[in-house]
Amino acid sequence: MYGVQSVGLEKNPDPSVTIESLVSRYLLEIQAFQPVGPYQICGYSFGGILAYEIAQQLLRAGEKVTFM
Repeated sequence: MYGVQSVGLEKNPDPSVTIESLVSRYLLEIQAFQPVGPYQICGYSFGGILAYEIAQQLLRAGEKVTFM
């Protein structure tokens, strides 16, 4: 299991950031570590919303996302 650093914890967060842009950034980090799937993505609270969008973007890119 690996985690990504929340963008909102930076010193000067950008208030105009969207969920889609956050996820695109997180996907770069995830795919730098694991370039291809299958992926299992999880999140808690707001992280669950991000996890859902990560899975959607991966699926649209033709990657395999597995469910537990």
